[in-house]
Amino acid sequence: MLEFEFEIMNGSSINLRYLFGGEWFTFNLYLSDEVWILHPFEGILLGNKEMSRLVIADMFTNKTFLVMLAKERILLSNIHSSMDLGQQSEEQISYRGKIEDQPEPANDKDNMDDMDAFIQANSIEEVIEQEKKLVLSRVNYFREILKRMFMDGLGPNDEEFDKVREIVKIYEEAAHKLGNRDDLFNGNNHKRF
Repeated sequence: MLEFEFEIMNGSSINLRYLFGGEWFTFNLYLSDEVWILHPFEGILLGNKEMSRLVIADMFTNKTFLVMLAKERILLSNIHSSMDLGQQSEEQISYRGKIEDQPEPANDKDNMDDMDAFIQANSIEEVIEQEKKLVLSRVNYFREILKRMFMDGLGPNDEEFDKVREIVKIYEEAAHKLGNRDDLFNGNNHKRF
């Protein structure tokens, strides 16, 4: 039995169904102001932030969901929830749970206040270091997806595999430009597909 189903309505709207705890949860993923918004429809999610976090975080580990995003060229970092999940962006509640990203503020005034506070609280070196960590975490995240796809029998010349590999290449180039060249090839990161 599949845990994830989707229907692409058009280039800016996708209907999703995700099986969690024996129950189906329905979402709409739609493009708004160059950001993808994930909107739940069930009352149990709309009224319960904790449950919403759990379901969404679990959905972000689903291979079919991740491949669908890759095919549609949607980055996880560009997905936000339509509801306040306790000042956490979807990026923060991805299955890795360790990605540090600034929360998305509720409105433009909050955005400017948060930006001012962020600028005052961080040196340029700290900002660059945070971005380096974020980009490296994305490299590792998508490399892990490639590894799992490879273990499932996909490889070079498979369309889905190649698209995810393109995402890895983009993040690797960004990491290289930020000065993470050595970090890209340390530890488990030296294997490439």
